[in-house]
Parts: sequence; structure tokens; C-alpha cells
Amino acid sequence: MLVGITAVFQSDGDATGASAMLAMSFILPAYRGRQLSRLFYETRLAWVRARPRFRRVLVSARASNAASRRAIERYGFIETGRVPRVWPDSTTEDEILFELQI
Repeated sequence: MLVGITAVFQSDGDATGASAMLAMSFILPAYRGRQLSRLFYETRLAWVRARPRFRRVLVSARASNAASRRAIERYGFIETGRVPRVWPDSTTEDEILFELQI
């Protein structure tokens, strides 16, 4: 049974190809709190580090998603900015941008 998804890919916003982007992390509520997020981060960061072209990793989170922000910061990401965003559920709230230098 699929209990979560995640992704990592080359960022389209960096013409040099040196930026990776972490995205689409979701874990079913019944499976949260079991350190699956840790596995997601460790696996994605290992994938990035195995590819020397990447010099930085980007990720973002909703301002209200405290759990996501804690996970991001736990892996050494630094906040680089905030932008207002209308989310797919029609709410407007800041998207917090983070970066990790590799």
C-alpha cells in the first residue's frame, strides 16, 4: 500500500542546472510520526549528493505547516525568502523558500 510520495528533480528555475528541487512530499495522516519524513529527506539528499552537478537544493513550505518547516530546518536548510501564494485549496498564505548549499 502506498502511504506517501515525494520527489526530487533538477530545478527549472536555474539555467545552470546546478539546483535540485525537493517537492511533493506527502504522508498519509495514519503514517505520520513514524520517521518516514526522515527517510524521504535522507534518500533525496543522497540522490542529490551523488550527482556532482548540483550545488544547492531548494525546497519550500506553507507558512502554516510547522511540521514541514521543522523537518526542512532539521536538515540544514536556511530560509531565503517568503512570497505570497494562492494555494490549490484557494487559501492565500506565504510560501517560505529554503536553500541548502551542497
